[in-house]
Amino acid sequence: MSSHFLDISAALDTNLNTFATDNSIPVAWENIDYQPIAGTLFLRSTILPADTLPIGLGNTSSEDHLGLYQIDVISPIDKGKGQAFTKADLLATHFARGELTYNGVIIRIKSVSRGSGSRDNAWFVVPVFINYQSII
Repeated sequence: MSSHFLDISAALDTNLNTFATDNSIPVAWENIDYQPIAGTLFLRSTILPADTLPIGLGNTSSEDHLGLYQIDVISPIDKGKGQAFTKADLLATHFARGELTYNGVIIRIKSVSRGSGSRDNAWFVVPVFINYQSII
């Protein structure tokens, strides 16, 4: 049984968990209930896979898995952008171009970029986009 999709997600989540633990930042993980603490910055991860494409012509050829791993830096509203932007910069450094490995699957971090901040009720949200690729 193949677990490629889970392995890719687990590699990215494990790397984020290391960052969050080292920086004492809570994370709202996908499909796990999370209640934000008012006035406390937190992160929210979402994996956005693109189409999986075959690399060769045969039935057993490798597949190219591309996608985005989005991490939203969510900070209290009306406190300025500095805290959120600083954490976004730290995330970009932590997810620098290179490779992650999980369960024998290699995930290449191709690039990291930051989106525009926006207000969402009591929060200021700054997305960080991690472009990844895994050839399996």
